[in-house]
Amino acid sequence: TRARMFPPRPGQCAYVIDGAHTEFLVTEYSDHVFVVATQVGKLGTVFQCEPRGEADIDYLLDVDPDACAVAVRMRTLIGKRDDTTLNACARHIGEVLYSRGLQKSLVCALGLRSSASVDALRAVASLVIDRVTELLQSPVPATS
Repeated sequence: TRARMFPPRPGQCAYVIDGAHTEFLVTEYSDHVFVVATQVGKLGTVFQCEPRGEADIDYLLDVDPDACAVAVRMRTLIGKRDDTTLNACARHIGEVLYSRGLQKSLVCALGLRSSASVDALRAVASLVIDRVTELLQSPVPATS
């Protein structure tokens, strides 16, 4: 079962987004999911997201309100506390994943270039959502 998962399940990939090599790592633990998206080779700003109710979709990424039905409580654990763009990206990732049924705490590390465009942030968020969804829908390997 997922509740007694050891070792944690990782998934990783890399893409070029807006001309920048971008690495993704998604690791599922028994009590949370840890996501890293980096263009700078470092964790960057680390957020913790947890569901809290219905979403307020009025933020920078300008997404379809029907895509996100769950709001998240955000905490910046490490990094830039005043970067509204990174916060919006992490919030969008959390809202979509929780609206799709994620039941665990989400820790999201975004190490993105300061010059990253809104389109690049959307692409990063979309790839993170796709990779997390893919990992969580795959069967947990049997342990001996």
